[in-house]
Amino acid sequence: QKPPQSATMAVGKNKRLTKSKKGGKKKAVDPFLKKEWYDIKAPSVFSVRKCGKTLITRTQGTKIASEGLKGRVFEVSLADLNNDEDQQYRKIKLCCEDVQGYNVLTNFHGASCSSREPRPAAVCGSSDRATAAAEHEACDEAACERACAGVRLCARTAIRHSPPFSIHHAEGMDLTRDKLCSLIKKWGSLIEANETVRTTDGYTIRLFCIAFTTKMPNQMKKTCYAQSAQIRAIRKKMVEIMSEEASKCDLKELVQKL
Repeated sequence: QKPPQSATMAVGKNKRLTKSKKGGKKKAVDPFLKKEWYDIKAPSVFSVRKCGKTLITRTQGTKIASEGLKGRVFEVSLADLNNDEDQQYRKIKLCCEDVQGYNVLTNFHGASCSSREPRPAAVCGSSDRATAAAEHEACDEAACERACAGVRLCARTAIRHSPPFSIHHAEGMDLTRDKLCSLIKKWGSLIEANETVRTTDGYTIRLFCIAFTTKMPNQMKKTCYAQSAQIRAIRKKMVEIMSEEASKCDLKELVQKL
């Protein structure tokens, strides 16, 4: 009679149990040891040129550090760029265009230099220009003047000699969310407009404008909504002002206005 077979495996049969995993454990390396720091240089429009630092992996083989930096976008507070705490609700986006040594040279993000003419702006709310012009002439001029007089300034005092309107947002420039939310009130109309303009030095910029209606002096009525014809007239005026102000100056002068 044969003895019962043991359930245990014979020693030395399974050779993979005694071997360690292929390659073994890799040593934990601090990734920051492979990084290097670069200084961010803002455009000459601002009083503070050195606005921060950024890091990137060192040049290794065909992967060049400066090429990885180009196109990188930085968001900086305007208060830090101009040493003015009153401008802390404005944000500026800067895009890396060139790297010189350990300096990252930037320009405004979203500003493209092109030889083409900007798109024509819509005159009023209607897509058909003839219909829009007819709608605009049909509206009450006196009512439009009263509505325009009631538009309150937004945060940005962009166009100083045109008090009813101001630039709310441009490509590369924006307001913080808390500031924008604090401007929006009930019982009034909010009017938005945008326009693509071309500066004298060939940059194509898209500007966004925001306006609010407010109560007239000694007004007893709770609300101050604008009618649709008045809104179209106000929006047309906003587009005209943005086109006029931005098309007769270069990019540096336009940023100073904003």
